[in-house]
Amino acid sequence: MAIHDLCLNGVEMSFPGLAAPVLSIASLRIEAGTRVAIAGASGSGKSTFVNLVTGLERASKGRISWNSTDLGALSHSERDRWRGETIGLVMQDFHLFPGLSALDNVLLPARLAFALTPKHTQRARDLLERAGLKQPQQRIETMSRGEMQRVAVARALLRKPSIIVADEPTASLDEDNGKAVGDLIFELAAAEKSTLITVSHDKRLIARFERRIEFANGRIAADTAQG
Repeated sequence: MAIHDLCLNGVEMSFPGLAAPVLSIASLRIEAGTRVAIAGASGSGKSTFVNLVTGLERASKGRISWNSTDLGALSHSERDRWRGETIGLVMQDFHLFPGLSALDNVLLPARLAFALTPKHTQRARDLLERAGLKQPQQRIETMSRGEMQRVAVARALLRKPSIIVADEPTASLDEDNGKAVGDLIFELAAAEKSTLITVSHDKRLIARFERRIEFANGRIAADTAQG
C-alpha cells in the first residue's frame, strides 16, 4: 500500500456571490498514518475541506497534493479514478442501496470498477464479520442505522485504501452505536496503517484522536500539532 502525505498550500475555495472564500488555508500538512479529527461549527468549512482533499471538488486557488499527486492537475474522471483507488469514504448518510444485501453493498465499488475478484468477496465477508455482522446476506433495509453504518465502514475498507475519510460517521447514531462505529473505524485504520481523517461534532469521538484541527469561518482556528 502506498504511503500518502497530504499537503495544502495557499488553498482557497470561493463561490460566485460570496464576498469571502468559504475555505482559506495558507499551509497544512498531514503525515501518512496520522489520525486527525476535524471539528468546528456548522458552516465553518469542514465539509468543503473534505470535498477538496478527496477530489470531489477542485480548489479555486492553491495546491492540494497527496505525495506527488496534485489533485488540481487531474481531470474530473482522473480524480474519480484516483479516489476510488486511494480513499475509503465513510459518510453520515451511508449511501447504501436498498434491495441489496450487506455483502453486495460492500462489494459494489469493486463491481462498478470492473475489478471484483474472489479475494474481494472473501475480504468483504471478513470485514462484515469484524464489524459484528453475522448475516452477510441480510438486506440493507432490514438493518438498524448502527448496522448500516458498519456496512458502510466495511465498504470503505474493501480495497485497502491508504486513506480513510469519515464525514460525521456517528452523527445519526445513539451513544452505544456511535462508540461501536468509532471503535471499528479505529481498528480497521490501525490494521491497514491508513491515514484517518474524521469530521465530527461528537466530542467523545474527537477526544480519541492524536491530532485535532478546529475550523472557524473557513480557516484553521486551532491545531494540536501546532502547540
